[in-house]
Amino acid sequence: MRKNIKGLMLSQKIILLFAICIFMIITVFSINYFKLNRIIKNDAKQYAISSMNQLEESLNINVEAIRNIGFNIAYNQYVQEFSVLNNTENRIQYMNFITQLVNTYTSINKDIVDVVLVDKNETIYSFMSNINFNTYKNINKTHNFNDPNFTKPKFVAGITKETEENKVSYVYIVPIFHTYNNDEINKKIGLVMIYCNTNNIQKVFEKSVLSKESESLYMILDEHERIVVSNNKIMIGKTYKFNKTRNNSKYVENEIYIKDMNWKILSIISINEVTKNLVLYKNLSFSIAIIIMIIFIVIGYFINRNITMPLTKIINSINEIGEKNIKQRIDFNITGEIGIIIVHINEMLEKIEHMTKKIFNTQSQLYEAEIIKKQAQLSALQSQINPHFLYNTLECIRSIATAYKSNEIKEIVTAMAKIFRYSIKGDEFVEIEDEIEIIKEYLKIMDIRFWSRFRFNIIIDPEIVKFKIPKMILQPLVENAVYHGLEQKLDNGELIIKGNTYENDIFFIITEIID
Repeated sequence: MRKNIKGLMLSQKIILLFAICIFMIITVFSINYFKLNRIIKNDAKQYAISSMNQLEESLNINVEAIRNIGFNIAYNQYVQEFSVLNNTENRIQYMNFITQLVNTYTSINKDIVDVVLVDKNETIYSFMSNINFNTYKNINKTHNFNDPNFTKPKFVAGITKETEENKVSYVYIVPIFHTYNNDEINKKIGLVMIYCNTNNIQKVFEKSVLSKESESLYMILDEHERIVVSNNKIMIGKTYKFNKTRNNSKYVENEIYIKDMNWKILSIISINEVTKNLVLYKNLSFSIAIIIMIIFIVIGYFINRNITMPLTKIINSINEIGEKNIKQRIDFNITGEIGIIIVHINEMLEKIEHMTKKIFNTQSQLYEAEIIKKQAQLSALQSQINPHFLYNTLECIRSIATAYKSNEIKEIVTAMAKIFRYSIKGDEFVEIEDEIEIIKEYLKIMDIRFWSRFRFNIIIDPEIVKFKIPKMILQPLVENAVYHGLEQKLDNGELIIKGNTYENDIFFIITEIID
């Protein structure tokens, strides 16, 4: 407690020290302004590299997602079988499944404009109806998909406008090789072509700039130096021309080559845009330092006078109360929030004293109540029927029935003994086969009672007999079916009890049939 008091006494010193540190930092910053300017230029270069790496990572993530989708479709068994089938009926069935597969992937990845499947006979199937035969033909002319050397997936870059809404920026082409049919294994049987736009990548590029009025440019160039993606949408689709007249001391240029696509990411960042606030920052530093020092000094004075010193007195008084007597109270004539705290502390001490007495009385009452509870439990145990007495009584009745050759009484008593023993045993959950055995004993009694007027049929799936269910959960249902179903009818009838599984659940069906 005394360490905490010393900490509170030093609060004003900490505030003054903090103000001095801020003043020193701002002063050093102003003195080394030109060094700082050079550092910020280097930071601008590092910022450009970091931004480029982030953009590259984002692009690679999108490309890898498209690559995985193409692989999963091309090596799907239904796709491969469809590519070589000639039976129209089977092709329709396979097409339904393939359509569902493609819809699943396109719903996940919004960059996909269309998925095109080319079978062994070069028949083209567009699943989103955004790509026509001419588009495929134009790409095929350039890259010759029928070439035997075309065995690996590849990206085809370039901008083609199919519609205003669906702009294709690149196509991922995966040759399909048969991997399931031994007769045609490793033979090329078709193509999967995934047409994609760069909407998500475009959003990432637009977020990379410092402001909407930024002079910095981020762009992706394809193999023909055409701009595929840029934070400046006006430039998309145009051929990029290097500006030799640009002052390289005011701009930082970087580029990263994207493998497998013949694309590259180019950034042109304005250094002035990063450092334009330095002068204003330096001028504000001195003013802010002076204002902060004055504010902290004033705050430290009021904290020491109105908070630190009164709290120190209160803590010392509380220590004396804990060490001496709980009946002692804090006696300081202080106004404001601290005064309210003192009033509430005194009220709390009053309540603690009162609660201490109340707890002592309550403990005495609880002890007496516990004794009464034990006595009641003893009386309840004494008044319970001894299960052994009931078992012996039922066994005696069974023996008498045997002696007098009354088989009905013997069977009823035996069944009753089993049901009673089963119902009072401690387990809350039992195996299904045990529950069924008790139902059979109950049905024996019902069969004797109704003079075999009803038939009972139990059909239980052997796979579920070892599963556990709450004890005595089926017997009341069977009893309800007998009393409210079969018993109300004058005709003969049948009670069917079925148990089986459906979709990892266990079902019991109890059916009444009247002849």
